Amino acid sequence: MRTISERQRAICAFIAAFLAAEQWPPSVREIGAAFDLPRPSNVLYHLCILEREGLLERGKGARCIRLTAAGQSVAVAYLARMERKEQSA
Repeated sequence: MRTISERQRAICAFIAAFLAAEQWPPSVREIGAAFDLPRPSNVLYHLCILEREGLLERGKGARCIRLTAAGQSVAVAYLARMERKEQSA
């Protein structure tokens, strides 16, 4: 796996948290709103990279996003790091 950006790690974490809270995946627009990405194409760029790296799978529907086991690992590691960062601040 190549190195992914901090924003892409955050997107994985957002998808995991959204799934846990809502029981369905976020839409492209919801991801864009959460990360201040004004155009769906900006979100799709990051989703394509995450898919290429094997961290998520996408289907043809609006909410057809699923994190793979590797994507879940990235999300958990990112959330744990952010929690440690908050505790040390």
